[in-house]
Amino acid sequence: SPDSPPPPGSPGTPDALDDSSIPGDGDGELSLVLPPPMVTFEDESISLSGLRVEIPEDGEGTVTIEARSTVTLAQVTGLTFLIGDGFDDEQVSFSGSETDINAALTGMTYTPSPNSETGGLSLTVFDGTTTLAADVPITIEPVEDPPMVFDISLSVDANSSITAPF
Repeated sequence: SPDSPPPPGSPGTPDALDDSSIPGDGDGELSLVLPPPMVTFEDESISLSGLRVEIPEDGEGTVTIEARSTVTLAQVTGLTFLIGDGFDDEQVSFSGSETDINAALTGMTYTPSPNSETGGLSLTVFDGTTTLAADVPITIEPVEDPPMVFDISLSVDANSSITAPF
């Protein structure tokens, strides 16, 4: 229907893609390439694609992610963890080679908090000399929750009354 949100993981329209890079030239400088706009439903995880770092001379770096929910890295091989372990972390900080960091970021899973309506994550990358920071917004579309039914048992004596606890 025209009022339904785009499918999870879809930025909505092809022209909404944003292959932005910080600082942007990638020519011997530390760079952080951001993914296109991301959309998911409130109770569904999304796999991030397009996020990567470019470290001068394929060097080592440290990445810190603060999620407005949780993230699970795509892989953890070759990484040294300073905070978290790469699985269902609200905050994770790790170091490794450019190759290992990008393998961890490519396909990283973002899981919104239950019934959340705001999302995203903040990234910081440090290569020993330069620090870059960026915010990756993730749009979370609300989903109507099914009604909840509770099993309530009430008993009352004849010619008496009771007040229900709801």
